[in-house]
Amino acid sequence: MAIPSYQNGRLNWDGCDLQGIAERFGTPCHVGSTEAVRASLRGFRAAFLEAGLPLQVRFSVKTNPAPVFLDALRREGAGFEVVSKHELELLRRLGVAGEDIVLSGLGGGPEAVKVQLLQKEVSPDATGVYNANDIAVISSFSVEFDVSGGKLHLVVPYAMSEPIMDLFERSAVSEADARDNRWESALKENIQDAMVEIACQVAETDVSLREVIDLQVGDVIPIDAPEPILRANDVPLFRVRLGSLKGNLALQVLNKIQRPQ
Repeated sequence: MAIPSYQNGRLNWDGCDLQGIAERFGTPCHVGSTEAVRASLRGFRAAFLEAGLPLQVRFSVKTNPAPVFLDALRREGAGFEVVSKHELELLRRLGVAGEDIVLSGLGGGPEAVKVQLLQKEVSPDATGVYNANDIAVISSFSVEFDVSGGKLHLVVPYAMSEPIMDLFERSAVSEADARDNRWESALKENIQDAMVEIACQVAETDVSLREVIDLQVGDVIPIDAPEPILRANDVPLFRVRLGSLKGNLALQVLNKIQRPQ
């Protein structure tokens, strides 16, 4: 980048006679150099690249909207940041591609933004949704048809949901406090069709190991009056009486066992 210096007794910078400019336009006078701008951009970018940090520079148009400087930066590969419709139209006239422009505000109103379909991909194998090392929220569903079925996985990269994560958290709190009567009724109705195993212990007593070893066919084991209890998955439900029905052992329900709430 050129440095201002005196040549033949006159101040010169980047091939321009600064003294002649001052005499023509008066002072104070702001003079800029497109080569100096491009050199500054190259030096700024090189400092990051040397550290292994590639970056995309986006110049804020409002800091210097002079078309000659914007075009010089465009030719050097810089992107741009705009905050108004006027700045956006200025870049369009210079031929700046839409993907090189970042709109930081809507000072010109929503009409400054136009959506354009550039490309579409119909093959899932050719789409790049997110990097394999990224965090993602995955919701899996089982889908069944008449003759076939499979799994449906909805993958949402965390980076997409992070900006609205507070909305999810507020929704989760409100849903936790709310009761859905439809689900409650359906669960109550369908859970009654679940299969459970029931068992009844008729009697129980304690004997020594010696007595067990000495047991013979026909021996009688004394027990207290039996109080059989019908259980489901080891949960006591009813007191019953042992009897017979049509030649088969049977249980008669006497009363329900009250369980603590």
